[in-house]
Amino acid sequence: MSLYQGIRAMVFGLGQSGQAAARLLLEEGAQVEATDLKGPEELGPLPQGLRLHLGGHPQGLNGMDLLVLSPGVPWELPLLREARKKGIEVLGELELAWRILRARAPELPVYAITGTNGKSTTSALLAHLFRAGGLRCLLGGNIGTPLSALLLEPSFQEAQAVVLEVSSFQLQGVREFAPHGAAILNLAPDHLDRHGSLQEYARAKMRIFENQLEGDFLLLNRDDPLLMEHAGRALAETKGPPRVVFFSLQGEPPAGAYLRAQELWVSLPGQHLALLSTEELPLEGLHNVANALAASVLALLGGLRPQQVAQGLRSFRPLRHRMEPVRELQGVLYINDSKATNPHATASAVRGLRRPVVLIAGGQAKGADFSCLGQALQGRLRAAVLLGEAAEGLAQALRPLCPVHVVADMAQAVHAARALAQEGDVVLLSPACASFDMFQGYEHRGRVFSQEVLRL
Repeated sequence: MSLYQGIRAMVFGLGQSGQAAARLLLEEGAQVEATDLKGPEELGPLPQGLRLHLGGHPQGLNGMDLLVLSPGVPWELPLLREARKKGIEVLGELELAWRILRARAPELPVYAITGTNGKSTTSALLAHLFRAGGLRCLLGGNIGTPLSALLLEPSFQEAQAVVLEVSSFQLQGVREFAPHGAAILNLAPDHLDRHGSLQEYARAKMRIFENQLEGDFLLLNRDDPLLMEHAGRALAETKGPPRVVFFSLQGEPPAGAYLRAQELWVSLPGQHLALLSTEELPLEGLHNVANALAASVLALLGGLRPQQVAQGLRSFRPLRHRMEPVRELQGVLYINDSKATNPHATASAVRGLRRPVVLIAGGQAKGADFSCLGQALQGRLRAAVLLGEAAEGLAQALRPLCPVHVVADMAQAVHAARALAQEGDVVLLSPACASFDMFQGYEHRGRVFSQEVLRL
């Protein structure tokens, strides 16, 4: 029996997630309307069977039973406040898909990963470990394929595990979401223009485990005091609570994974051993060692053997635009980290490199405070090349650390960085900002950087 047979639903936002939610509701037998501020010429082909409200939202709710929001739609729209007052259920796309997944495959294990930074790499790495270990694993969520779309794929019928990257925007809309394994990699100020405060942003992140029960597990970064503070408070209010395990670069946690003498170790019931050395990891940067530790714990608790995890770690390849080596030229390594869209991500990327860095940064600030970069990057930068709307704000933070050069576009940035770099350096695109002032998205920005580097 379908959960949503015959109900009247309206989907807000017709990006990738909204379209997937609309298709899933139609498959469930719902009567579906959809709305988006964009016009039809901007959206392109849309699912058949929808009643559309384009170029603006409808004035009323017209007897709707359910509203479903894409992650980019603000929860405080007047129409949504009105809906909640009337008792109309308002869900995010992730929550909708979760409920349908549980109805269709109640025993299918789901692993959800969030954090300010590293969640794409860790999610992709965990899915790779499961697949390398012989499991049929689906990967989606914020990393590219919405959960609603995964449920519509034929491969869902054969899936043995699902790995989801989940964002704070997606977690705002959950009610019953309860993954078997959850991970929060780190916590730092981000998306404050949307959430309004660090407290609200953190509260959204903590919702990843609020419905977990005994038998589920939660993985936390023991080295992150802000995360541990917020998670500790939230754990006291959970229904479970889940089993808590940790990963650490700085010490040995009571249960989990850690770094010891340049080796990745695990310490779980019946398992206390080194998986492999950091030199065997095909990932640049100490922060990626942390991501590998996190993925290893999740994979082991998901049933893989240590030797399967080690083999999977060795065979993984970096994601596009996330500490992705582009080329080495005259002894200088060029790295594309365009997905670093906040200061914390950029600080982690620079700190994780063992070579002097010429940093290319800038874009839209999203309300970020760049002052944290000063202490974090002290002594690590050869120079900084800045562009975009946030260039002056970044310049104020970085001028005490290194020479700063402001340029007009990415081509100028790459040529300036080449002139400043010395043999043995890294030229690192790690913007600390969103991309929409100059590019279509971080992927477009990363492609332009890589193209300019390959032209050198």
